[in-house]
Amino acid sequence: MKRITLTLVASLFFSVTAFAQAGTYTNFGAGCKGSNNVVPALSNTAVPTIGKSFTISCSNIKAGAAVGLITGISNTKWGTGNLPGDLGLVGAPGCKLLVSMDSVFPLVANASGVASLVGNMPNITALIGVTFYQQCLVIDPLVNALGMSWSNGGIGKVGK
Repeated sequence: MKRITLTLVASLFFSVTAFAQAGTYTNFGAGCKGSNNVVPALSNTAVPTIGKSFTISCSNIKAGAAVGLITGISNTKWGTGNLPGDLGLVGAPGCKLLVSMDSVFPLVANASGVASLVGNMPNITALIGVTFYQQCLVIDPLVNALGMSWSNGGIGKVGK
């Protein structure tokens, strides 16, 4: 009887926890200036919620600039390396890689210097509570030897 009761209580707890969890998106870390002397800024509109869309944007960049929206599963490790990673070692002094580069979505900045991606979160309850990390890299050949500037980071947590 105790085992059945414990299983039932655990099932109810996890169901209620999954039901009540709100999505979040917060910023962390600092980016580094582009050749326009401004730091690219990562921001969001809405939060990641199953069955809904939300927008991630990178602003303060040159119109027409190529941008990579990096999405990763960690902000402490990428492969065998620790994060944040010092990009000065590869030609971008003062810049840091803040998130693991598990995927990169190519974007292009509009005339206002903003590159955006609308994400549609599938209506899959198993995604509730999943955390992901993001950062923008901006192709900027004039800024440093690496030819890139970098935004702050973002931490998203999927909610219901």
